[in-house]
Amino acid sequence: MARTAGIQLKTEPMVAELELMGCIQCGKCTGGCPVARKTHLNVR
Repeated sequence: MARTAGIQLKTEPMVAELELMGCIQCGKCTGGCPVARKTHLNVR
C-alpha cells in the first residue's frame, strides 16, 4: 500500500486487474504491443 500526501492507495488490486506487470516497456505502447492482446489497458 502506498502512502501519498496522507492518502492511502491500494495499488495491488489495480495492478492485478489491469495486468500492469505484463508490460515489457518496449516503447511501442499499444500499436505494436505484444501484451496488448492480453490486457484492456491501452495507454496511448
